[in-house]
This record gives sequence, structure tokens and C-alpha cells, in this order.
Amino acid sequence: MPLSIYAGDIALNALYGAVAWPGGVPATLYVALMSVAPTASGGGTEASGGTYARAAVANNLTNFPAASGGLKTNASSYGFGTPTSGNFVAIAFYDASSAGNLLHWELFPSPINSGGGAVTIGIGIVTFQVIPPSTFATNSGSGSFMYQDNKFLDFILGGQSIGAPSTWYFAMITSTPLPTDTTVNNEVSGGSYARASIVNNTTNFPGAASLSTALAVALTWPTPTANWGSITGITITDASSSGNPWMYLLVNNGNPVSILNGQAAPSAGANQTTIQVA
Repeated sequence: MPLSIYAGDIALNALYGAVAWPGGVPATLYVALMSVAPTASGGGTEASGGTYARAAVANNLTNFPAASGGLKTNASSYGFGTPTSGNFVAIAFYDASSAGNLLHWELFPSPINSGGGAVTIGIGIVTFQVIPPSTFATNSGSGSFMYQDNKFLDFILGGQSIGAPSTWYFAMITSTPLPTDTTVNNEVSGGSYARASIVNNTTNFPGAASLSTALAVALTWPTPTANWGSITGITITDASSSGNPWMYLLVNNGNPVSILNGQAAPSAGANQTTIQVA
């Protein structure tokens, strides 16, 4: 998902910190035709000249049907008038009819040449996607499950609540899960184990920057009364048992940590737990 830093930080703050979108979720999105695609920081080159104008589209699930499998498509067409002739490589979504904040962009499969005529993008032509890798990389700090990817898509392109829980739970995992998992798998059990929990507020999650946020307080699990095994990572979930998997965090830079009977209560210090989105 080519997500801008601006939108990504808003989504992270909404999910981890329960912070509302500043000024409210945009009721209308403005679609720009781009001859040079933007980057996460913005930029790019927008079409101009002639009768060109950004296409306005109501930000709802009618125009952006609910994401499934990390995918959604456009359910309305986008008309841009007649720009100066050129090759166009992407569309970009903003929160204003001119200038504004970049939220998201998507590349076309191949450039579109207007030939000096009107440009319209038809229904179902654009695929918005968050396709997770087949596995979580062993050298990356964190990765999102498809459940969270769908929530991000529907929040930014669809105007839906992101569904942040009032409390986050951190489950110790003994074998790396799959990004497509829909349940919390490979979790420790027995030996007095329980998930660590953190209230979801801005005290504990002070704010995202550059698509990253850190937990400002320590995480602590119970003292083990049996061997818990070799811990590869932490799954962030929305319930004290079962629940939906949202994020997976590697421990110890990808090097498993053994938790044994009689050790002190396992913990991660303040600002040592970082959540990132690509």
C-alpha cells in the first residue's frame, strides 16, 4: 500500500493511542492524475492545463467497498477533464481539491497517454492493496497481519472507524506466524503464562512519526512457573485470550529468547517496543 507518511502516522495514532483523525476523517477525497508518482513524503508531478481538475469522491464504502484479503477496488469512476497531453503513471488521493495532504497513491499497470483527450478511470480499474509477504522477515522489527491491513485500507479509503480496542494485549509466540493468520497462533501456554496488557491511550503511545510509534511504558508478563520455551516474537491482539492478530514484533533482533521456569518475570522496557508500518 503506497501510504503517505501523513496518512500512515494518522492511522498509527488512531490504532495505537486511540487518537481521532485531526479535523475528522475527510468526507470527500480528491483524486489527482500524476505524470510522476509521489513518494511517501509527497511530491510527484500532477496533470495540469486544459480543463483538468481533481476528481471528487465521497469517502465511504459505496465508493471504496470493504477491503478483503488486503485488497479493495474503486467502485466509482474518476473523471479528470482534458489535461495537457502526456503520459500519466499513477493516481493520488488528497484531502483537498488543490494542494492538501497526500494520503495514498497507486501506480497504473502501464502509463496512460491522454492523447489530448479527456481522461476517465473506470470502475474496478484501480486496485488498492496491502499484500503481506508470505512470511514475516526474520530481519525486520515488525510486520502487520492482514486483519490490520484491511482496517488501514477501510479507514483511509472508506472513512470507517479503525476499531482500536481500549486495551492491547501482547502474546508471546514460539514459532513465527503467517501474515495471513486470522487467529493468534503458536502462543505460549501453561506455567502461569498470561498475555501482557497495556491501556490504549496517548500516555502509553505518545505519537507516531515517520510511520513508527513506540510504547512509552514497560511490558511485563507473569513469572514463569514452567518452561515457556523459545520465544521468537510477540503478537499484538485485541483480547486477553483468542482475539484478532494485528501486528507481529520480533524479539531480540530476530534471535529467539528462552523463557525458563524460575526466571524473573519477562519484560520489555519503556521505549523498547516499536511498531512500524511500511
